[in-house]
Amino acid sequence: MERLRGIADGVTVASRFLEQRFGGVLIPHVRDTDRWAPGRAEPGFARERLGVEKERVVMFLGTPRGYKGVEDLADAVGRLGRPDVILALVGTEPASATGRA
Repeated sequence: MERLRGIADGVTVASRFLEQRFGGVLIPHVRDTDRWAPGRAEPGFARERLGVEKERVVMFLGTPRGYKGVEDLADAVGRLGRPDVILALVGTEPASATGRA
């Protein structure tokens, strides 16, 4: 699709990275990125809610889609073979097919 953008009537992008790469009009996702800045939040509540204390947490935050590599991420974390590393899928309903997988 990148090769076809020259014939498009317009280009919209969802991140500053894509805006710098392709130009177009930035339409950001509806989230407050300042709240997610490292060091801005106390992790204690989230760790308690997830039932993790000292484990290292690998987190996917967003809407899981096949093209985003969530299955690859889950496989990679599993292959570590380390009980002190967990994967948290934030934005995934636990009862969904993706959540169960």
